[in-house]
Amino acid sequence: MLPEVIAYFLSAIAGALLYVSITKESLFSEEFKKTMKKSLLVLLIAIGVLLISALIEVKLSRNLIASGVCLKNTSYVLIATVLIFIGLIIFEMKRKKTSS
Repeated sequence: MLPEVIAYFLSAIAGALLYVSITKESLFSEEFKKTMKKSLLVLLIAIGVLLISALIEVKLSRNLIASGVCLKNTSYVLIATVLIFIGLIIFEMKRKKTSS
């Protein structure tokens, strides 16, 4: 479930980039093209993460739940979630710095 949430957040970021591109830039200008490329890149990453999460869910989750690993190590899942969100925030901040 965690990678799926990340994929949904990334797709939301891609949508926000697309929104900014359409509303703030003139169509087919250089800035519009740059923002569209960034939006498509983030969307492709989101699709990749979603595909990987589907594989994880199909191949691993059933075995982990059956063995009880998920129930015993909830703190690890929480820590991993926080670290991934921090990584996404850092990625977004660096991306904004390089685009300005």
